[in-house]
Amino acid sequence: MSKTILVPTDFSQTAINAANYAANFAKEINARLLLLHVYHLPTFANDVKSVITDPDRFAKENDERLRNESKRLVEEYGIDVKYRLKIG
Repeated sequence: MSKTILVPTDFSQTAINAANYAANFAKEINARLLLLHVYHLPTFANDVKSVITDPDRFAKENDERLRNESKRLVEEYGIDVKYRLKIG
């Protein structure tokens, strides 16, 4: 049975530190990491809710950031890293 460590991220320095800690632990116990970033589309806070950004572009930017963070962890720690991007 393979072990997976779930690592939520918001790309803050605190989240990066947590991902590094989890990656080091994953290497020690031969586990994989699953990076998770959940985002929401910003809206105006008024009577008429409307999306203020292009949802596809926003998803693409978040996916790229998550992919880069995954790649960094693979290169630095030599572990298996998967990632998931969710809207919520």
